[in-house]
Amino acid sequence: MKCLVINLENVRCTWNSQGTPDINYNFSSWFINENERSCAEYLTDNGTNIGCKRPYTKLQRFDAFYTTLRYGGETYVKKHDLKGK
Repeated sequence: MKCLVINLENVRCTWNSQGTPDINYNFSSWFINENERSCAEYLTDNGTNIGCKRPYTKLQRFDAFYTTLRYGGETYVKKHDLKGK
């Protein structure tokens, strides 16, 4: 999972660095002090989810950012340091 801030307008997270996955993961994310929210705008490759784009504000610039990928009974949670990128 790789997440980057694009033009201080949105966060773009992708999970296809090893190629397009064989399954469609469900993605959610949140900044510290906000509720977890599902992806509203998936990035796809041939109908398979490979990433998500979500809004970002300058006020969130130094906040911790968390992501979750889910499929079936498996859940992967990761904390990202967006200000270090």
